[in-house]
Amino acid sequence: MKEPKTIKPASNPWGWIAVGTGVAFFIVGIVLRTVQPGTIADTRLLEGFGILLTGWGIIPLVRSILARRNPAAAHRAELEEKDERAVTIRNQAAYVSYLFTLVTTSLALLVYSALTRGQPGFDIIWAWLGFMAVAPSLVFAGMVIWLNINKTR
Repeated sequence: MKEPKTIKPASNPWGWIAVGTGVAFFIVGIVLRTVQPGTIADTRLLEGFGILLTGWGIIPLVRSILARRNPAAAHRAELEEKDERAVTIRNQAAYVSYLFTLVTTSLALLVYSALTRGQPGFDIIWAWLGFMAVAPSLVFAGMVIWLNINKTR
């Protein structure tokens, strides 16, 4: 009987980079808010971006730690994650969330347009909502075209 192959967990520095950058952004946001309370920029954006980066970095770190503790289980989890059925389910969930985002953004644009009808001047909020309604469709169509061209070769 064959001995199972020992799998060495891959080292991924992006988790540490994301966590370090996220913590730095968060600290800079707090320091700016306490040192310069009247600053023009909203420091909560820096703090929120720091939290987001930290969250993104923690996921690969936890996976790496779990892979070091039990390499065989990590290998099984990786194979299950790359399974065609799991990939198809994730793709369908992403498509449904894309459609939901498209519909809700379009409804927000429609409602906002109705509420602000007749106001003179350029409205940056309307322009942003319009961009957010159109941009996902353009990205989706572009990716479908690119994937069809490059994945069929």
